[in-house]
Amino acid sequence: MIDTAKAMRKHQNWNAPIALILFLEVLCVGLGSSLLPASIWLRVPFSLLAIPPTMWLYFHRRSTFVPTLFFTLQSLLWPWMDLALHSMVLPLQQLYLLPAIVLYLILVMRVPGLREEVHWLRIGSFDRLTYYLMALIVLMSAGALAVWALFIAGDLSRFEKFVPLWPLWLLALYGILFPVVNALLEEFISRAVLYDGFQSLWNTPAAKILLQAAVFALWHYQGFPGGVIGVGMVFVWSIFLGLLRHRSDGMGAPLVAHFFADLTIAILQFVILILPSRHWL
Repeated sequence: MIDTAKAMRKHQNWNAPIALILFLEVLCVGLGSSLLPASIWLRVPFSLLAIPPTMWLYFHRRSTFVPTLFFTLQSLLWPWMDLALHSMVLPLQQLYLLPAIVLYLILVMRVPGLREEVHWLRIGSFDRLTYYLMALIVLMSAGALAVWALFIAGDLSRFEKFVPLWPLWLLALYGILFPVVNALLEEFISRAVLYDGFQSLWNTPAAKILLQAAVFALWHYQGFPGGVIGVGMVFVWSIFLGLLRHRSDGMGAPLVAHFFADLTIAILQFVILILPSRHWL
């Protein structure tokens, strides 16, 4: 009994440094492409730094290795994706995550012992309180995004380059496609993989909800909303989405709430950026 208790305490002593590994890997993926110079000769060695800690996790903490694996794959792939797509402006920038997601899912589903560590692959349950919380998040995010776009953000023209020069009817279709794809990809990263990573270290609700919210918020520093105020807004919003994931024990509820927040972004971009700057007749 004493030996078991000592082993458990020794095992838990690694939680903080392992969490730091996971935290830094996510930031490298989210911020590395914008902070590092464009030279692939610098980016590739930088991405290789993710391999040693990830392999250590494979042998010592398999439950944390599985979520960390995705961010390691993305760290290794993003220099080459950026090089290949450098001259392109994709209408859905998040699509650059797809190669790492596909490779990650193949490895997790095919390598023995990894599938058992995936806890996010479920829709979850819905009760009355979950529906109320979803409605609150949708209303809160829509109002906060509108206030940020109209009164805080200032010049939003930097986001116009991400909106394709398409006819009006095709842009309307894009306005639906964007929140679907963006919600799926960002929830996969945050409330699925990242949430599982912190849950493998600390299964207390407060720890995993606050940590995934902090990382996801920092990752949005250059997003919509962005800047210091935007990071604070995304942090609060991500806490509510983490509560949804915890409450429903699945991905269905946070996905729906995220979709409507992104739909608000698409509407704001259309009204503020597109309509005033383009002639449709």
